[in-house]
Amino acid sequence: MKRMFVAVAAVALLCLCVAAQGVSIETVTVGDPGNAADTRYASPGYGAVSYTYNIGKYEVTAAQYVEFLNAKAKTDPYGLYDTSMGDTTAYQGCNIQRSGSSGGYSYSVASGWANRPVNYVSFWDACRFANWLNNGQGDGDTESGAYTLTPAGISNNTITRNTGCRWAVTSEDEWYKAAYYKGGGTSAGYWDYATQSNAAPASQVLPTDPGNSVNYYTYTSGYSVGSPYWRTNVGEFENSVSAYGTFDQSGNVYELNEAIISEAYRGLRGGSFWDNDYHSLQASNRLIFPTPGFSDLGFRVAEAVPEPSSLLALSAGGLGLLLAWRRRRGS
Repeated sequence: MKRMFVAVAAVALLCLCVAAQGVSIETVTVGDPGNAADTRYASPGYGAVSYTYNIGKYEVTAAQYVEFLNAKAKTDPYGLYDTSMGDTTAYQGCNIQRSGSSGGYSYSVASGWANRPVNYVSFWDACRFANWLNNGQGDGDTESGAYTLTPAGISNNTITRNTGCRWAVTSEDEWYKAAYYKGGGTSAGYWDYATQSNAAPASQVLPTDPGNSVNYYTYTSGYSVGSPYWRTNVGEFENSVSAYGTFDQSGNVYELNEAIISEAYRGLRGGSFWDNDYHSLQASNRLIFPTPGFSDLGFRVAEAVPEPSSLLALSAGGLGLLLAWRRRRGS
């Protein structure tokens, strides 16, 4: 019993250490490694992933991005903050406000906006956020980690993910699989929408989500959420999840992925709050966008699943910390 208590306490200590980092990204595991690609709309298709990975359960929120800004954008040499984020009228921003002067900038977001997705982020902003996660948050570096960001690589749009990283912007296949794959095997097939459905979703926000509902504009119902928010809280449609348990991969904001489409463009998937028909939400809809951000554009991150040996080493390290603490207390 005593050994069990020590082991449980060690796990609890590790959880506290992770929580103390600041931003907590809730993830779900995407299994079924080696699944077949979806070749219905292109060859060789999308969605085939040879490994198990975790993916953000939700889009990165305004509150999470504020934590990042307050840690790394006191002078903001990389333009992590777009002033359109603070304009909730003409530019439909996410209400992240900046105060102070360069060298002492601080950032905040009102509570009603905190759990809505961040927008006006560029692909490079998303890469820097992922690098920051990789480097332990706080004062962690934004220019290396998941991506080695150089002026030439950014200018030529040639930067790709480094091997061995823990966090990254989702690859197109990682994003596609988490959204549309049915799961339960390696040849299970794909849904058309990220709500486990082939029928066009509804767009109304109701007290209880009936399922297969997302945030997008329709000619009959209008906007799911009007001014000033436009975007729902992440996870608003509690019964409209993908097979792996992700929310809002259809609608709310388009999500950037790592796909390099051309010299100036990266991939987008998923549709958004002001698209005016359901086709933009479908698995068949593949868009491109210049690396700067926009009002209906956000992102989510993927996380590598540690090898069992790494988990064992981590547990042993946490147990060592706990035992050292107990020795200091004389117990």
